[in-house]
Amino acid sequence: MYLKFTIDGDLEELVKGIWPNATEDELFRDYENVYEWVWLSLPEYNLRLNISREHEWGEKTQVYPIYVSAFELEKDEFINEIPEEIIQIFCKGINSKLEIFSGRYNVEVKENEPIRVL
Repeated sequence: MYLKFTIDGDLEELVKGIWPNATEDELFRDYENVYEWVWLSLPEYNLRLNISREHEWGEKTQVYPIYVSAFELEKDEFINEIPEEIIQIFCKGINSKLEIFSGRYNVEVKENEPIRVL
C-alpha cells in the first residue's frame, strides 16, 4: 500500500509539519538527480516511512506528487498495509486530496485507480 498527494514546499519541512514531534534522529533527508526523499522512523508503530517525490530545482520549478510507503522498522521490509491512524495523520496534515493505492509504487508501471480517496 502507498499514499499519494500533491503539495508544494520543502519536503523535509512538510514532513516536520505533519509529524511535529519527530526528533532529528527519526528524520533522514537525501536526494539524487531525479528524486528527493525523507525517511521517517516511527518506533511507536515499528515502521519507517519513505516519503519521496521527483524534484526540479532551479529557476523553473514544478510540483510533483509525493509518495509514501511503509517498511517494518527492524527488518526493513515493505509492508502491505499502512495503519489507518497514520493515514489519518497524513490526511489532516496535508490539507489536500490523499489517494491510497494497493501494492507498491513503481515508476515504470502505470498506476491503477486508487482504492480510496480522502
